[in-house]
Amino acid sequence: MHAYGCIQRITSKEVLFEAQKAYLDRLIATKSAPASDLAFIKCGVPDEIPAYLYGVRLGTEWRAFCAYIKDGTVLTSQQFSINRCRATRNWEFVDEGFPKPVQSVGYDQLL
Repeated sequence: MHAYGCIQRITSKEVLFEAQKAYLDRLIATKSAPASDLAFIKCGVPDEIPAYLYGVRLGTEWRAFCAYIKDGTVLTSQQFSINRCRATRNWEFVDEGFPKPVQSVGYDQLL
């Protein structure tokens, strides 16, 4: 679901933490991680991109890449969009072959 109207909007300073929480929520929903594992969710700095609704530009949103890294092992990772209302969409798996060591595949940049 993608929401464009909200009372409390996130800012570029808050988006990294909000992306981590959104990714953990996704993992909890798929029973891939417990709620206590927020410390193991690592995200790169989200890119700000234009947001569209039915082809009409409606401000900006962020494109985030996050990984679930625990005990030196990448368990899974995804890329997704998060808007100013904390709504997420466009979830994509951008890697495969999990689990894998964190240092051998470039995920160490997220640590």
